Amino acid sequence: EFLNTIMVASILFHCFILKIGVPVILLCNLDPTSGLCNKMCMIIQWLTHQLIIAQVSIGAHVGNLVAIPKITTTTSTIH
Repeated sequence: EFLNTIMVASILFHCFILKIGVPVILLCNLDPTSGLCNKMCMIIQWLTHQLIIAQVSIGAHVGNLVAIPKITTTTSTIH
């Protein structure tokens, strides 16, 4: 529901297509000790149904591979 409220000209409502080699930006603090913080830039290396493997492309952790699990969000966890 929250993603449906965001209007961006070239992005469909809450529908993102991820591909290997595409840069992504992390929008939440998943694990600050490992460098997984807001605005962390990464490049997707591998995709599964439940997991994204990405390589950190900026900061102190450049080159590290990180695993990002599927996260289910609700409007109560976003606000």
